[in-house]
Amino acid sequence: MSITGELRRASSTTETLGRGVRYQVVYDGSTLSTGGMVRVLAESVAHGEEARIFPQLPMKMVITDDERGFIALPAGDNDVDSVLVHPSLLLDALVALFTMVWETAVPAGAHGVDEDVDEASALEGHLLSTLSAGMTDAAIVRALAVSPRTVARRVGNLQDRLGARSRFQLAALAAQRGWL
Repeated sequence: MSITGELRRASSTTETLGRGVRYQVVYDGSTLSTGGMVRVLAESVAHGEEARIFPQLPMKMVITDDERGFIALPAGDNDVDSVLVHPSLLLDALVALFTMVWETAVPAGAHGVDEDVDEASALEGHLLSTLSAGMTDAAIVRALAVSPRTVARRVGNLQDRLGARSRFQLAALAAQRGWL
């Protein structure tokens, strides 16, 4: 789906969230490196979407109230094959797959690195989420629209604050503190 489509989806999602519909969304970490997607994700979460990030998802899938599913699989050359799934063992398997991915995915958008969330700590929250999702530095630079030096400096600052010697330890310590 194009960025325009994703932005349009975010707008309709916001309206639907306003009507009390609950969304649980797992974002593919690689899609967050495309322009504007981190902003879309942050806006959706701010409006009540429950979102998590998984490093790499094999397909796009929508499940509605455990009654219907929709799967979109890449078919090559930018084509997509899609399947509508009605109540069946396949739908039960898709719900189980979603649940498994949801439980292992990283919560999107830290709840604030410090008590007062300013622009700097919001960037740190997004940085921690992207690091925990397994995104490369190049993908993080594109996703957050910052320079490679900014990413390196922010990661270093976070490691110093928490006493972490590696990025893995940084993510673990951030999770222990409830920053993720």
